[in-house]
Amino acid sequence: MCSIDVAGSFGRDLSAQGKRKLIAFAVEWLTKLFRIEAASAVKKSTATRLERPRRSCSARVGGYTGGQPSRKVCQSRSVAMFLAGEATHETQWGTVDGAWESGERAAEAALRRIGALRDTQPAVPPARVPKQRRRTVGAPIN
Repeated sequence: MCSIDVAGSFGRDLSAQGKRKLIAFAVEWLTKLFRIEAASAVKKSTATRLERPRRSCSARVGGYTGGQPSRKVCQSRSVAMFLAGEATHETQWGTVDGAWESGERAAEAALRRIGALRDTQPAVPPARVPKQRRRTVGAPIN
């Protein structure tokens, strides 16, 4: 399986030419990449045009090396926009499980925000912190 993303003004212009042109571009790209005639190897293909219809609001996102901590920003509860998708999951990005969990998290946060979901369990009491013993002068530190 191979997924090819074409973005920017080139992607927009290519997409405007239709799905057949998008698929032809992908097959040509694969042929150049692998230095083989890819058309005979392609058994099934499809093109997803995320910019259509204009009323849709979809996107693809990819992380960069070392950018994993920034995924927490997508989980922020301080805004009225709730993001979901595998790319927003802190540890399971790139997986169906990550997409599923992030969707549940975002849906729960949205329901809480509008008051349709309330906490049913009492808050967990803070853990008891044991008192520290005083050290006598000259005692070893372990």
